[in-house]
Amino acid sequence: MFLIAAVLLSAAPQNVVLVTWDGVRWQDVFRRGPEAALPRFWARHAAHATVFGDPASSVRFEVANVQLVSLPGYQELMTGSPVDCPGNGCGRVKRETIIDALDAHGLGDRCAVLGSWWQIADAASMYERTFVDAGRKPGEPAAPWGAARRDRETWAKAMSALQGQPRFLWVALNDSDEWAHLGRRDELESTLRQYDIWLDELLETLRAMPGYGENTTVIVSTDHGRGDGAAWVDHGRESPEARRIFAFAIGPGTGEKLEIDETFTHRDVRPTIEALLGLGPRARVLPGVTLPLGPAVTAQVDSALARGAVEALSPAPRQPPQELGVP
Repeated sequence: MFLIAAVLLSAAPQNVVLVTWDGVRWQDVFRRGPEAALPRFWARHAAHATVFGDPASSVRFEVANVQLVSLPGYQELMTGSPVDCPGNGCGRVKRETIIDALDAHGLGDRCAVLGSWWQIADAASMYERTFVDAGRKPGEPAAPWGAARRDRETWAKAMSALQGQPRFLWVALNDSDEWAHLGRRDELESTLRQYDIWLDELLETLRAMPGYGENTTVIVSTDHGRGDGAAWVDHGRESPEARRIFAFAIGPGTGEKLEIDETFTHRDVRPTIEALLGLGPRARVLPGVTLPLGPAVTAQVDSALARGAVEALSPAPRQPPQELGVP
C-alpha cells in the first residue's frame, strides 16, 4: 500500500510488500506528537497512507479469530479465511495461502518471505518453500527468547530480497512481541522506534527504484493486539481487547481519508493483495472484501471483472469470529 510518488494509475498489476509487527498495539501506533512511537511515519508518510483502526475514525480493524494469538492470526492473513488453528501449536496451515496461489499462477520465483519467528513458515504456505526463510539459522546471532531470529537479521535479508524486485514480499518482525511478554517497556519502545526507521528506509528505497517502486504497495499490520492496562504484556482469549488492531497502506492512490463506518479484518488482506497483483482466488470465494485503498485497487478489481472473474472477486457473506474448526 505504499508509494509516495505521484503516478498515473492503470490496471497494470502492482507489487506488494507486507510488513507485520508482531503484537504491536494500536495504542502505540496511533500515539502522535512528542510521544509518538512512529515519528517518521506520522511526519513523512501518514498523509500518503490509507489507515485502518485509528480511534479517531469510524474505520475499524480487528482480528477475525477468537484465539487472539499469533499463528491463527498469521494463517488468516495468508488464507483470507477462517482456519482450524486453536493456537500456536496447530502446525502448518491447511488451506491455500496467497503464496500457494501465486505459485499456482507461475509466480513462485517472484515471492519472498522473511520471518523472525520460525513458525511464520507454518502460516506462509501449505508446503515447504525454498523462498520462505523463517527463524534463526546456524551461524546467526542468538536472541534472548530461543529459536526466533533477531529482527535486525531478518530486516537485512528483506532489504536484500527487495533488490530482486519481488511481486510479493512478506517481512514478519517479532522482537516487539517478545519484549512485551517480558514486560520490558523500554525495549519495546526502542523496537517501535526501530520499526519506524526501517519503514522509512523501505519507503525511501522504493522511491529510488524506478519502474518498480512506483508500482508497489506497502501494507503494515499485526497478528493481534494486547491486553489493557497492566495486562498489556499478554494477549489471547482472556484479553478480548486484543481483538482491536491496526493496518495501514501506502502506494499508488492511497492517502484518502475514509469517511465510512466499517469494520475490516485479517481476512480482507489476502483479497486486497490478490487484487493489487491482478489475481483472483482460483478455487473458491473468499469471505473477505478488498480494502478501500483507492484507485489502484479499484482498477485491479475492474480489470478482473472485465476478464469475467466476477465470482472470483465477489465476497461471501460476512461471518462473526469462528470457534475451532472451519465452516
